[in-house]
Amino acid sequence: MSQFEKKPDRPERKAWQKGQLDPNAGEWEAAAARGRELLDSESEATDLLNSLDQAIEERFGEPFEEDKTEGSASVIRFPRRVFAIAASILMLLSVAWLLIRPGADSVLEAHFVHYDYAGLVNTMGEENTSPLITPDIEKAIRLYENRKYEEAAEAIESLSPAQRQTADLDLFLGLSHLGADQVDRALPILESEASNTTDEARLFYFALALKVDGQSERAEQLLQQIVDQNGLFAERAQALILH
Repeated sequence: MSQFEKKPDRPERKAWQKGQLDPNAGEWEAAAARGRELLDSESEATDLLNSLDQAIEERFGEPFEEDKTEGSASVIRFPRRVFAIAASILMLLSVAWLLIRPGADSVLEAHFVHYDYAGLVNTMGEENTSPLITPDIEKAIRLYENRKYEEAAEAIESLSPAQRQTADLDLFLGLSHLGADQVDRALPILESEASNTTDEARLFYFALALKVDGQSERAEQLLQQIVDQNGLFAERAQALILH
């Protein structure tokens, strides 16, 4: 049986989202696992799969179908052609093709990917036990994590400088402005965050803001620095250079 005739079940899809797909199970799994390694979080993987579902259905009119036959296990069945397309996209993801998002109307839309805030331990509704994370700080973080960038920017700006420093929120203020397409407000914040650092995230998002602002030469110098570091943002940086 061709690898593209395989009908993956829901556990495989969920395993990929969680970054737990076994790369040794087959050629498709190996390609999919390589693509998943480029994504920063389960939520980003979920967003990507949802986008693929929608794009493939719009392009080919063949949505994924869930087999709900009584007495049978729930199985997601892919038309052969559609599954081939999805598998191919995941392979291309491993060489950064999908990092330039198909159909994007702008550099920002093509390359801005949500960067998770890792400083808040309690993100699933449990009672916050950290004395450093006050309710207003937690509110700002949750707005950011929920991709409500404009509201998040306003909430972070309402905090005192000491509160922003305590929760390391200046970067996320810049990212919120960038995510809300407020590049003129994002630039000075991200520039400050990117100064005197080799941190790839800070360099990448500042370079992205520069690129959106039309400062391509300066942006590409930073992006090449990221490529040379050959870290987690290297392929994203290369894709942005080529845009």
